[in-house]
Amino acid sequence: MSGIAFAVLVLGALAGGFVSGLAGFGTALMALGIWLYVLPPSAAVPLVLICSIVAQTSTLHSIWRSIDFKLLWPFVLGGVAGHTIASDNCRDERHHYRRGYYDRDHHWHYYS
Repeated sequence: MSGIAFAVLVLGALAGGFVSGLAGFGTALMALGIWLYVLPPSAAVPLVLICSIVAQTSTLHSIWRSIDFKLLWPFVLGGVAGHTIASDNCRDERHHYRRGYYDRDHHWHYYS
């Protein structure tokens, strides 16, 4: 890797960390926009996922005591219910998960 490519990677990491520090999210949005100039998507996406998880996990210890778990349960239950309904809708009549796409006319086409 050249020195300029490494500098672009460091710049992307700093920019992603800066945005995440200000807003609490956005590491991937900022870093990927920069990193994709010097890395292929197959390398940039796992790298940005690792950076996002590390950034969000590092803030967890500072807010852990202020989390009210009684207020959190409706969101967890709604997420579980929504995931169950959505994953059930992704199955076809043979109980296989559908892999395909909808066209403009809302017809389902399977990937071949």
